[in-house]
Amino acid sequence: IGPNPASQKVFLNDPEDILREVRINTIDGKRMPFRLNKNVLDISALPKGIYIIEIETSKGRLAKKLIIER
Repeated sequence: IGPNPASQKVFLNDPEDILREVRINTIDGKRMPFRLNKNVLDISALPKGIYIIEIETSKGRLAKKLIIER
């Protein structure tokens, strides 16, 4: 996942093509809208702040903090 902090786009490294679902939530759990094109998340519509990005793959789940700066 990078870059982090980010401002417009976040790139997901998925060389094995195992990505199933991606969610971006606020710290208090509200799901946020974003666009996913292949392995690129367009986060340009999200306000700056700290979010939790949840990634589900065929091998398991991962949750990481994502910082959006403007």
